[in-house]
Amino acid sequence: MSEPWTTPIAVTTGFSFVGFLLVSVPLYWHLEAWNVGCVLYIFWSGTGCLIQFINMVVWQDNVINWVPVWCDITSRWRYAAAIGICTASLVINRRLYKIASVSVVSISKADKRRMMYVDLAIGLVPPIVVVALYWFIEGHRFNIYEGFGCMFVFPATILSYFLYQLWPIVIGLIAAYYCVRTLIAFVKRRRQFRELISSNSNLTYHRYLRLMGLATIEILCTVPMGIWVVVNNARNTLYVWHGLANVHYDFSRVDQYPSIIWWTDSLLRPSILTSMWDMIVCSLVFFAFFGLAEEARKHYRATFTYITKRLGLSTLSLSSAGTEGQSGYNASKLPSSALPHITIPSFVQPGQPSSSGDSFSDRLSSSIPFDDEIPRYDEKTHYAMSPESDGASTCIPSPMSPEDVEAQYEAMVLPAFPEPTYDAMQPPPHTSSPVHSDSSDMRTL
Repeated sequence: MSEPWTTPIAVTTGFSFVGFLLVSVPLYWHLEAWNVGCVLYIFWSGTGCLIQFINMVVWQDNVINWVPVWCDITSRWRYAAAIGICTASLVINRRLYKIASVSVVSISKADKRRMMYVDLAIGLVPPIVVVALYWFIEGHRFNIYEGFGCMFVFPATILSYFLYQLWPIVIGLIAAYYCVRTLIAFVKRRRQFRELISSNSNLTYHRYLRLMGLATIEILCTVPMGIWVVVNNARNTLYVWHGLANVHYDFSRVDQYPSIIWWTDSLLRPSILTSMWDMIVCSLVFFAFFGLAEEARKHYRATFTYITKRLGLSTLSLSSAGTEGQSGYNASKLPSSALPHITIPSFVQPGQPSSSGDSFSDRLSSSIPFDDEIPRYDEKTHYAMSPESDGASTCIPSPMSPEDVEAQYEAMVLPAFPEPTYDAMQPPPHTSSPVHSDSSDMRTL
């Protein structure tokens, strides 16, 4: 491709993929809330961006008809998506009006299911009908534009205005009617509005306001854009419709347009650029309303935590790094009354006798005051010995008075040893000769 259109097409290709990713982010929690209008909006705009991204990559610098079946499908899909975005906006506005004007707070499951079916019919039936009627105005299979890909095409006939081009304007006006009625009901019943919102556990007050903002922007853009498309197509020469045989003549042909042709065409270039950016703008606007909200940030944090756990990473260091020095470990910043005592382990038990049968207890502790009072070391807390730890004590007794020492010394009973007898004729005891003693006395040891 030449220089003038290389950069714009490359930028559009990147934004097509970004739009698909961003508009798909809020899909999960809108499915949880049974929000049919938003799900349809994500469905049409997301698939439109994805198809456009693929087409712009494949036909970035060529107009070769690589996969005709793919072009047959995607060209009609884009044809339906242009109407699907409008019907999704209509579903959102109609649902907001029903919520604002409802007089019954509690809604049964059967009513919710019936409302969901009605919303699906409004959002899906018109695009399907439009695609079915497309056969009556279709001139040939499709066109291929370099840098853009496959695109549906039909001649500018009177019938094409009624079967396709006027649909966005009509749907946009109906949605505008519901939007105005919603604003009027919101102003009149603003006192009861929070109670009505609270009856729906999946719809919050702020989400309702975001839906109103999205629907209003869609109305302000849909109707003017539809009028501009009709006016721009009216500048072309009107083709007189003489019947299907005349319109479908040479139906299998595929027209191919290099970039230098459609970029320099004053009528074709605005249409192609508008078709490139309409889905992207819809996706970015939707993400701006719902992808940056508080509930979305909660989902982002939960997803980030899940991914870090799966990768074996810990988010504790990230959260503690920013709060280091503020977690309470710096005791110098606290008054002494705020830290009256700190308990540390101790292995001293006063008043316990020293015996090999005593046990070691892990419940021992002593208190160190941090205030200005003088600690009294003669007051200690006695702890009960744990029964499962008997037989392994290292307790040290408290110091005893001299009288207690003497009384304990007198009460001690030492074993009796026989006095050794020496014979003058025998060698001294330090020699190698054995010392003779009474065997009966040795048995007493």
